[in-house]
Amino acid sequence: MRSICFLLLALIAIFWCIGCSHGAESPLAPDGAQPQGVVEPIGNANGEPSEGWRIPLGLYKLAADPEAGTLDVETMRTAEIHMNGVVYLEGGPVPLLKYSGVKFSNGGKQLDVDIEITHPQDDPVFTVFDVHGILLSRGSMGDWSGSDVFISGPEKTRLMNSDGFTRWWNPKEFKKPGLYGYKPGAMGTPIPIFEAATINGYKTFGDGLGPTSELSDLNPALRGMFSVGTSCTRHYTISLQGGLKFNYAVDASWAFPTKLPPTPPDDFPQNANMPEAYWIEIEEWVNTLWYLPSSGIHGGNVFYHITVHDWQGADGIGPVTIEIPGGGIAADVTDILEQGADYITYDFKAINPELNAAGDLELLITVDSLAGSYQPGLTGVDKPLRAYNMHITHVSNTNPGVNLPPVSIMEATTPTEIKANEPVTFDASGSYDPDGTIISYKWDFNGDGIYGDSYDSGTDINPTRIFSHKGDVEVRLRVQDNAYTSSDSEPVKVTVISLPPVAGAEIVDTGPYYMYYKYELSGAQSNDPDGTVENYEWDIDYDGVTFTPTLFGKEIYAKWNAEGDFDIMLRVEDDDGMTDLLDEPLHISILFNDNHPPEISGISISRTTCYWGSDTEKVAANIDAFDPDPGDTLEYKWTCAGGLFDDDTIPSPVWKSPNKVEKFYLTCRVTDNHGGWEEGVSPKIRVTNNAILLPAPAPDFESKRLKGTGTFKLSDYTPGKVVMLNFWATW
Repeated sequence: MRSICFLLLALIAIFWCIGCSHGAESPLAPDGAQPQGVVEPIGNANGEPSEGWRIPLGLYKLAADPEAGTLDVETMRTAEIHMNGVVYLEGGPVPLLKYSGVKFSNGGKQLDVDIEITHPQDDPVFTVFDVHGILLSRGSMGDWSGSDVFISGPEKTRLMNSDGFTRWWNPKEFKKPGLYGYKPGAMGTPIPIFEAATINGYKTFGDGLGPTSELSDLNPALRGMFSVGTSCTRHYTISLQGGLKFNYAVDASWAFPTKLPPTPPDDFPQNANMPEAYWIEIEEWVNTLWYLPSSGIHGGNVFYHITVHDWQGADGIGPVTIEIPGGGIAADVTDILEQGADYITYDFKAINPELNAAGDLELLITVDSLAGSYQPGLTGVDKPLRAYNMHITHVSNTNPGVNLPPVSIMEATTPTEIKANEPVTFDASGSYDPDGTIISYKWDFNGDGIYGDSYDSGTDINPTRIFSHKGDVEVRLRVQDNAYTSSDSEPVKVTVISLPPVAGAEIVDTGPYYMYYKYELSGAQSNDPDGTVENYEWDIDYDGVTFTPTLFGKEIYAKWNAEGDFDIMLRVEDDDGMTDLLDEPLHISILFNDNHPPEISGISISRTTCYWGSDTEKVAANIDAFDPDPGDTLEYKWTCAGGLFDDDTIPSPVWKSPNKVEKFYLTCRVTDNHGGWEEGVSPKIRVTNNAILLPAPAPDFESKRLKGTGTFKLSDYTPGKVVMLNFWATW
C-alpha cells in the first residue's frame, strides 16, 4: 500500500541561551545536523536542562543566522514570537509525535487518525500557548471578495473537523525559510507554490483537550497553554478527495515570562497568546433557504449568531465579515447581541440572499485583529492579521410551499423600573419573517391583551411610551407578515415604582405667639408625586428623635400651655402607605401670657333633621362657654356654610336652613376681651326636602314615585283617584 502522508503536529522549542560551556552542538538536532548560527534551545534530548545553559531576560535580543533560514534578529523588538516549530522538532532522537487509530473509509477517500504531541521540556519557562497543527493542502475555492483568499474546496484534500482556519505558514505567502517560514514536514509532501491554499484548517492542542473535545472545553483560566512534560491527543478527519498530497505546519505562541521561575499561565504576559481571535463560534438559528434548479427561483432567510473569542480582549476584535463564493452573501457583521471582556456575539441576518444552487453552501467568516500582525519583518507577509472559520449552510431544492409565521422579538432599550410618568423605549428590530416581510407592528402597553395602543414618541419599531400607573405591567408586541399571519412576543415587564409623599408645612399665623392661644398650622404644601396625601399627623413638641403625633388633619389649630421654644414636625402618608417627615421641623417661640382663652363645654342643637327653608322647622343652638379669668368678657361669632342666623353674635341663636339638601355644621368662635379665643362645632344637621304635598290619602288611591327628573301628567292617572307624589333625596 502506498505510504500515507498525513498531518503531523509539532510543538516548538522556543528558548535560547547566550552561551554554552559545552560547545555549540544542538541537543535537539541529530548528530551532524547542527545548522550554523542557530541559537540553541535549552535542554537535552531527554528534556533535562544542560549544564551551563541560562535564560537571561534579554534573550529575545539574540539573533539567528539568516543564512541557516531560522531567525532574523533585526526585526525582534521583544521576546514575543509567533513561530513555526517544525524546524526544531523533526529529526531529533526524542519521539515528540505519535499517531494512532488510522482508519480509512469512503473508498479510501477519508482518513481518521489520532495525533499525540508530547512537550519535550520540563522547565515551565518553556510553556507555550495556542498550539495549532495546520493541514496545508491545495486550494480550489477562490471566488471570494479577497483575491488572496484561496481555500481547499470539496474536491481537494482538506481537514473536515477543523477548530478554525489560519493564514499562518502557507507556502505561497510565507516564503522565508527556516523558523519563520514554511518548511515542508518530514512526513509530508511539498505542494507546488501556485497550487497552495492560503487559508488552511487546523486543530488546537492544549491542556484539558481530548481527542474529540470542542474549543468550548478549553478552560479560560489556562489561556490555551500547552504545559511542559504533558501530552495532548487530537482526532483528525481528513477528506482525501484531492489525493494524498498534503503537508503540515505547527503554530505556537510564546512570550518571555514576567518572572523566573514562572507559574504558568499567570506569570506569562497576555501577549504570550496568539494576537488574533482564537475561536470563531457560529450558531445557525434560522434557515429557510431554498433554490429551485429547474427555474433558478429562490427564497428564504438564514440567521446566525457569531461569537468571536479573543485572548487579548474584546477591544482587540476588529471588523467581522461573512461571505459565500460569488457574493450571494457578502456583508459586514456589525449588530452586537452581547459583549463580554474577551468576546463579542454578533447577530447577522441574510434576508432572501442571492442563491445560485441548492445543497451545501460554504460560508467564510473573517475576523480582523487589532492587536497584532504577521510580523512582516520575519515572515515576509505584510497583510492584515485575521482569524477565519468556515460554516456549511444547507439550501433546500424544494419550495416549502407553506407560509411560516413571523417571529416577534422585542426588548426594552431603557430601564424598565421607573418612576411614574417616566418613559420606556422599546426595540422591535429583532423581529423577522422567515419567508416574507413584516407589514405591521402593534403594541399592548397596558397588559389588557388588546394590541394597537398608542405611544408617545418614536416609530412602530422603536416606540417610546410614558407609564403613569403604579405597579407592574407586561408589554407585548404583535407582528404581522405579508401573508397576514401574526405572532406575539414574550412580555417585557415594566415596573412603575411608588414614590413617597413630600411633607411640607407652615405656621399660617404671624407672631408673636403666646401661651394658651391657638395658631393655625397648614400641611397644604405637602404633595404626592404619584398619588394623593391621605393622612397628616402633627407633633407640636418634637424632640428630634421620637415622633409622637397629637393632632391630625391637613390644617389644624395648635396651642402651647408653656412658654419656650418648640419644634413642630409633620408626618404625611400617601395612598400607598408611604410616609415622609419634614426635612427640617418648624420652629415657634411661645411667649409668656397670663390670659387664659375661653373654654367651651359644648354646643347643643334642638334638632338634627329639618326641612329645607322651613320657617316652622328651624334649629335652636346654644353654646356653653366660660372664661377662667375673672372679669373677662366674651364675644360670640356663629358661622355656617349655608342658611341664616337670626343673630350670630349671641350664645343661643336660631338657624334657618337653606333650600339645599345637604349636611351642615354650626360653628361658634368665642373670644375674650384680651384676644384669646376658642372654637366649637355643633353636631351634624341633615337638611331634607318638603315631601308631603297632600293630606294622608284615602284608601282608594294611586301612587307613583318620581326619582331623579321626570314629567308629571294628571292624564296618566285614573279619574276619581287620589294621587300621592313622593319625593326623596339621598345624602
